[in-house]
Amino acid sequence: MVNNDKLTQMQAVLRNLFQFEESDLDFGIYRIINIKRNEIKKFIEEDLINIIQLQMKSVEDTKEIEKKIDELKSQLEGVFGKKIDAIVKLHGDTDGVKNYLGLQKLLNQSKNENSIEEGIYEDIINFFSRYYDSGDFISKRRYSKSNKYAIPYNGEEVYLYWANNDQYYIKTSENFLNYSFKLGSLSVNFEISSEDTEVEQNNVKSSDKKFFIFNNLEYNQDSKELTVTFGYRGLTKDEENEVNKISGKKTVTNDTVNEFNVEKITEQIGIYGISSLFKKHLKMDGTMSDKSEIEWHLNKYATKNTSDYFIHKDLKKFLTGELDFYIKNEMFHLDNVLEDNWNKYDIELRRIKVFKEISLNIIDFLAQVENFQKKLWEKKKFVVSTDYCITLDRIDKKHYSKILSNHSQLDEWKTLFDFDVNVKTKDSKSNLLGYTSTGNPEIELLVQNPTLTLDTKFFDEDFKYELLSEIDNLEDNITGILINSENFQALNLLLEKYREKIKCCYIDPPYNKGYDGFIYKDNFKHSSWNSLIYDRLALSKNLIRENGSISISIDDDEEHNLTALADMCLGNENRLAKLIWNRNHSAQAGFFKLYHEYVLCYSKNRTQFNAILGADGKIIAGAQKKESKRHKLQEFTFPKGTRFEAEDGFELNGTWGGVESTELINGRMMCKGNKLAEDVTLKAGWTQLNQMNKYFYSDEEVFDTKNQKVLEFFFSSTGKLKYVKEKTHEIPSTVLNEMGTAGQASNDLTNILGYSIDSTPKSIKLMEFIINYLADESSLVLDFFAGSGTTGHAVINLNKEDNGKRKFILVEMGQYFDTVLKPRIQKAIYSENWKDGKPLDNNGSTNQIIKYHKLEQYEDTLNNIEFKIPTLTALESKDYAIKYMLEFESRDNNVFLNLDNLDNPFNYILKIEQNNEIKEQKIDLIETFNYIAGITVNKIYKTNSDNVSYVVVSGKRNGNSVIVIWRNKDDKFDPTADKDFVENNILTEQVDEIFMNGNSLVTNAKPLDEVFKANMFGD
Repeated sequence: MVNNDKLTQMQAVLRNLFQFEESDLDFGIYRIINIKRNEIKKFIEEDLINIIQLQMKSVEDTKEIEKKIDELKSQLEGVFGKKIDAIVKLHGDTDGVKNYLGLQKLLNQSKNENSIEEGIYEDIINFFSRYYDSGDFISKRRYSKSNKYAIPYNGEEVYLYWANNDQYYIKTSENFLNYSFKLGSLSVNFEISSEDTEVEQNNVKSSDKKFFIFNNLEYNQDSKELTVTFGYRGLTKDEENEVNKISGKKTVTNDTVNEFNVEKITEQIGIYGISSLFKKHLKMDGTMSDKSEIEWHLNKYATKNTSDYFIHKDLKKFLTGELDFYIKNEMFHLDNVLEDNWNKYDIELRRIKVFKEISLNIIDFLAQVENFQKKLWEKKKFVVSTDYCITLDRIDKKHYSKILSNHSQLDEWKTLFDFDVNVKTKDSKSNLLGYTSTGNPEIELLVQNPTLTLDTKFFDEDFKYELLSEIDNLEDNITGILINSENFQALNLLLEKYREKIKCCYIDPPYNKGYDGFIYKDNFKHSSWNSLIYDRLALSKNLIRENGSISISIDDDEEHNLTALADMCLGNENRLAKLIWNRNHSAQAGFFKLYHEYVLCYSKNRTQFNAILGADGKIIAGAQKKESKRHKLQEFTFPKGTRFEAEDGFELNGTWGGVESTELINGRMMCKGNKLAEDVTLKAGWTQLNQMNKYFYSDEEVFDTKNQKVLEFFFSSTGKLKYVKEKTHEIPSTVLNEMGTAGQASNDLTNILGYSIDSTPKSIKLMEFIINYLADESSLVLDFFAGSGTTGHAVINLNKEDNGKRKFILVEMGQYFDTVLKPRIQKAIYSENWKDGKPLDNNGSTNQIIKYHKLEQYEDTLNNIEFKIPTLTALESKDYAIKYMLEFESRDNNVFLNLDNLDNPFNYILKIEQNNEIKEQKIDLIETFNYIAGITVNKIYKTNSDNVSYVVVSGKRNGNSVIVIWRNKDDKFDPTADKDFVENNILTEQVDEIFMNGNSLVTNAKPLDEVFKANMFGD
């Protein structure tokens, strides 16, 4: 019989591969494993053993054979009166001796096969342990037994390889720096402290293995908020000894460090009497954990940030290839063939054959789990919610009364803009200029503040659709899109709708400094970062126009890797430049002070690329703004004959222009023949006063602050002063001086937000330069590491300066989206000038519509997976558990688009995690389909017929006109009435395509199910 120790060791390795010991965790892939725990256990403890036994020949137990041999030996020696060796020589042809020899042969065969079986277990242990590391399979292909590694290579001149290049890095959505949860009225925050820089450098035994180690805690009894800070580093020798003492173990692990953390927290928190932390945790499946709340959340926090960093893109191909390599290099010994040692050769071949067969079964099961994760990761995610921030000038005044009655909206105006309607109304009652009185001072106040943004999240769905229905060419009028999501998922969702539509992409990824929020697998710092960057670059490349570009900020730590990655992904022939930004701020680094960072610039296709600043053309820009410290009201006399784009006889008197007001001081502001009829003196906040003096009263050539030639000043039809400037050919230096400093950027952001944040935002000047040089006035700009939103802010500024129509798409994950990015964009729209979080004016940007989304995340997808009971036929099918179980039993989940639930699309539910709380939430199927099907929306509105609600989307898809009709279909739904209503009230114009949710009787209408399902999992 085989040595059971080897079997036990092999099963222990497999349980580790399937993360079997994490039975208490009910999130992520652990939840999937635990749901299918019985099936996996059966595979390890029963099915696999059966497979092994089938592959080995059946032989009797060696002890039984030895017993029979001893009995027969005694019998033969008694009959012949001689020793057995002599009997065999003299009487080999007798039946008794033949039987004895047969048993001896059987005993040798049985020993050989047991030896082979033990060797197979040993090989399985060695092979699978070699590639597995804390939830991930890492390529460690050995070239020989001397532990030299081999890298796959196909003869390229230069080949970039990193340990995880065939894996997705999936940790970007995790809350590393901050983790929060609630227990009734108690709020608990886990935070990473930067306390340990000196400890890390001087006292740590080894920094290769990092742990979350307790640092301190604070409790606010008034707000019932507990904040626990941790270091994330290696342990000092003293800490290691204390951890081992508390745990009673000799080896430091995450579990033993958590025991240490719990004890330290318990010691300090005892005086506050917070008992809820020490109650047992209730898991998602309704069962009670063995761990207390604090233990369970610490375990979750540590586990999420120290394991499962990657998903293999093709685990079966990888492990199968490694298996062949392992067999050829470590099991097959050529010497046995060359030496004619056929007995050993035969044993080797049998061992290899059985080992390979068993290993392939294990690989199939592992690949099933990994491929299931890959499917969930690559699936295009649902839009959870969609809302809009719309400046008041875009909203009909008939809605102002409703807006003024919404206290949540008014409170946000107070918080963001220091705009209290009651206070402002009292202050301005006697001085409302430029508009005819509405008779309502509050409404008049809103009219005077057109850059205030309404946020539709504060209003009901009907009002949101009413506002949207009043905007024609909706997509054209949306000036920016903000997406709250991990960026891989956002880029993946954008693919169909924005493929090759981005002119300029800029990103400022984490610099992999060790303290910038980028977490990495121990010993895989740079390869983790490479995987993060490469996959997102590869996705974003599909969104860039052929004549577009992508620019990436970086510093010295990863510049060399980024250049190699970008060359590999975008092509070194498309590298435009490596710009050097002089930050005017130094950081000590070894023997030198670092004053610079880099911006790597690449084109999508250099043969089609043209730099915008390098092209000739003309720009029309505004030459006046609202009064401010920067733009004081000043008088200027314009000579007769200045161009005036108004009808003959048109005249302005008094003050006009709203917030950017112009006051008539002397003369008549009258148009005659598209020119000023006489000299006129006006008072306003002129932005180009020096240039105006030179243009009108000297013979000098005039250049603006960007060194662009001013060709003309003129008045628009509404009396606004504008100027035309020449976009002359310019080739900038690769050294970027006077592009703002890091310190200025931080100060600017602090003044906008009203508080400082732990961030290193880029300079707005730098961003304006990059966008202005690489994108024209109507370009779409993408930033999928948006951070604080500097890119969006720069686009808003540039559009205001030159009346451009640039748009932006910004992607940022987590709470930073709500606390920094979105507020900054709203504030940038309201005003250009801020101090200590308060606006200095309301001279912002009008005509703004910002759409913003929250997306389903990978963790949400995992949390929504449920498995149905398989049919008997499925269970009896060959290899069901090994290859097909997860896919088959989960196919009707809502995360995979449950077609049955599309009958009520306005109540499609998913479980969504926010602040570590999981709640059921309605999903925005309409916006999800618009992205997945690639629909450019012209119009969206809501209507009703009897008890049926309809949401209608019209627009373009693949160049064709399309209408998508969504309606709720309950038990009383009448298909005939539906057909009549749709054809008579909605389909009033000819369109190329009609999509509807579910089946319908409407002529030429197609169910949207097929497009939805296919594109959800397509490229």
